Amino acid sequence: MPSVPEFEIMLLRKARQDVRAAEVLADEAGCDGEIVGFHCQQAVEKAIKAVLESRRIEYPLTHDLVALLGLLGAEAVSCPLRIDDARQLDPFAVRFRYEDDTNVVSPDETFDQKGGVAIARQTVDWAGAVVEAPKGN
Repeated sequence: MPSVPEFEIMLLRKARQDVRAAEVLADEAGCDGEIVGFHCQQAVEKAIKAVLESRRIEYPLTHDLVALLGLLGAEAVSCPLRIDDARQLDPFAVRFRYEDDTNVVSPDETFDQKGGVAIARQTVDWAGAVVEAPKGN
Protein backbone atom coordinates (compact mmCIF):
# COMPACT_ATOMS: atom_id res chain seq x y z
CA MET A 1 0.00 0.00 0.00
CA PRO A 2 1.25 3.51 -0.62
CA SER A 3 2.68 5.08 2.49
CA VAL A 4 0.96 8.18 3.83
CA PRO A 5 2.84 10.34 6.35
CA GLU A 6 1.91 9.26 9.86
CA PHE A 7 -0.35 6.47 8.55
CA GLU A 8 1.50 4.05 10.83
CA ILE A 9 0.58 6.22 13.85
CA MET A 10 -3.10 6.05 12.89
CA LEU A 11 -2.88 2.26 12.46
CA LEU A 12 -1.21 1.93 15.84
CA ARG A 13 -3.88 4.09 17.48
CA LYS A 14 -6.61 1.94 15.96
CA ALA A 15 -4.80 -1.25 17.01
CA ARG A 16 -4.75 0.06 20.59
CA GLN A 17 -8.49 0.80 20.37
CA ASP A 18 -9.18 -2.75 19.17
CA VAL A 19 -7.07 -4.38 21.88
CA ARG A 20 -8.78 -2.24 24.52
CA ALA A 21 -12.19 -3.26 23.17
CA ALA A 22 -11.12 -6.92 23.29
CA GLU A 23 -9.94 -6.53 26.89
CA VAL A 24 -13.22 -4.97 28.00
CA LEU A 25 -15.37 -7.47 26.12
CA ALA A 26 -13.38 -10.48 27.37
CA ASP A 27 -14.17 -9.36 30.92
CA GLU A 28 -17.88 -9.15 30.12
CA ALA A 29 -19.76 -12.29 31.18
CA GLY A 30 -21.50 -13.95 28.27
CA CYS A 31 -19.71 -12.03 25.53
CA ASP A 32 -19.29 -14.14 22.41
CA GLY A 33 -15.75 -15.27 21.70
CA GLU A 34 -16.33 -14.37 18.06
CA ILE A 35 -16.58 -10.68 18.96
CA VAL A 36 -13.50 -10.76 21.21
CA GLY A 37 -11.61 -12.74 18.56
CA PHE A 38 -12.52 -10.20 15.90
CA HIS A 39 -11.06 -7.32 17.91
CA CYS A 40 -7.95 -9.35 18.76
CA GLN A 41 -7.40 -10.19 15.09
CA GLN A 42 -7.95 -6.60 14.05
CA ALA A 43 -5.57 -5.29 16.73
CA VAL A 44 -2.82 -7.65 15.59
CA GLU A 45 -3.42 -6.94 11.90
CA LYS A 46 -3.26 -3.17 12.39
CA ALA A 47 -0.20 -3.47 14.66
CA ILE A 48 1.72 -5.48 12.07
CA LYS A 49 0.68 -3.11 9.29
CA ALA A 50 1.81 -0.16 11.41
CA VAL A 51 5.27 -1.72 11.65
CA LEU A 52 5.31 -2.52 7.94
CA GLU A 53 4.36 1.10 7.20
CA SER A 54 7.04 2.44 9.54
CA ARG A 55 9.65 0.35 7.72
CA ARG A 56 8.21 1.30 4.31
CA ILE A 57 7.58 -2.36 3.49
CA GLU A 58 4.86 -2.82 0.88
CA TYR A 59 2.04 -5.23 1.72
CA PRO A 60 -1.08 -6.41 -0.06
CA LEU A 61 -4.61 -5.60 1.01
CA THR A 62 -5.13 -8.66 3.20
CA HIS A 63 -6.37 -9.75 6.62
CA ASP A 64 -4.10 -12.82 6.58
CA LEU A 65 -1.86 -12.55 9.65
CA VAL A 66 0.34 -15.44 8.53
CA ALA A 67 1.05 -13.68 5.23
CA LEU A 68 1.80 -10.40 7.02
CA LEU A 69 4.18 -12.21 9.38
CA GLY A 70 5.92 -13.63 6.32
CA LEU A 71 6.55 -10.11 5.05
CA LEU A 72 8.12 -9.13 8.38
CA GLY A 73 10.32 -12.22 8.32
CA ALA A 74 11.40 -11.59 4.75
CA GLU A 75 12.65 -8.17 5.86
CA ALA A 76 14.29 -9.58 9.02
CA VAL A 77 11.89 -7.73 11.33
CA SER A 78 11.42 -9.71 14.52
CA CYS A 79 7.85 -9.98 15.84
CA PRO A 80 6.67 -11.67 19.06
CA LEU A 81 3.59 -13.10 17.32
CA ARG A 82 4.05 -16.81 16.61
CA ILE A 83 2.70 -18.49 13.49
CA ASP A 84 0.42 -20.68 15.63
CA ASP A 85 -1.03 -17.57 17.31
CA ALA A 86 -1.60 -15.95 13.92
CA ARG A 87 -3.40 -19.08 12.73
CA GLN A 88 -5.57 -19.01 15.86
CA LEU A 89 -6.67 -15.43 15.16
CA ASP A 90 -6.93 -15.58 11.35
CA PRO A 91 -10.45 -17.10 11.29
CA PHE A 92 -11.79 -14.01 13.05
CA ALA A 93 -10.82 -11.70 10.17
CA VAL A 94 -13.43 -9.48 8.57
CA ARG A 95 -14.22 -12.15 5.98
CA PHE A 96 -15.57 -14.50 8.69
CA ARG A 97 -17.89 -11.88 10.13
CA TYR A 98 -19.84 -11.66 6.88
CA GLU A 99 -20.04 -15.32 5.98
CA ASP A 100 -22.99 -17.40 7.12
CA ASP A 101 -21.91 -20.87 6.13
CA THR A 102 -23.43 -23.45 8.47
CA ASN A 103 -20.78 -25.97 7.34
CA VAL A 104 -18.03 -23.86 8.91
CA VAL A 105 -17.34 -24.42 12.59
CA SER A 106 -17.26 -21.14 14.43
CA PRO A 107 -13.83 -20.37 15.85
CA ASP A 108 -15.77 -19.19 18.92
CA GLU A 109 -16.18 -22.81 20.03
CA THR A 110 -12.50 -23.23 20.94
CA PHE A 111 -11.27 -19.67 21.35
CA ASP A 112 -9.50 -18.77 24.59
CA GLN A 113 -10.58 -15.13 24.95
CA LYS A 114 -8.06 -14.19 27.65
CA GLY A 115 -5.25 -15.88 25.70
CA GLY A 116 -6.26 -14.07 22.52
CA VAL A 117 -6.29 -10.75 24.34
CA ALA A 118 -2.81 -11.44 25.75
CA ILE A 119 -1.50 -12.20 22.25
CA ALA A 120 -3.07 -9.02 20.88
CA ARG A 121 -1.75 -6.88 23.76
CA GLN A 122 1.78 -8.23 23.35
CA THR A 123 1.75 -7.61 19.60
CA VAL A 124 0.33 -4.09 19.92
CA ASP A 125 2.87 -3.20 22.64
CA TRP A 126 5.69 -4.50 20.41
CA ALA A 127 4.40 -2.46 17.46
CA GLY A 128 4.24 0.64 19.63
CA ALA A 129 7.87 0.20 20.62
CA VAL A 130 8.92 -0.22 16.98
CA VAL A 131 6.80 2.56 15.48
CA GLU A 132 7.40 5.10 18.23
CA ALA A 133 11.15 4.45 18.52
CA PRO A 134 13.24 7.53 17.76
CA LYS A 135 14.12 7.61 14.07
CA GLY A 136 17.74 6.98 13.16
CA ASN A 137 18.33 4.39 15.88
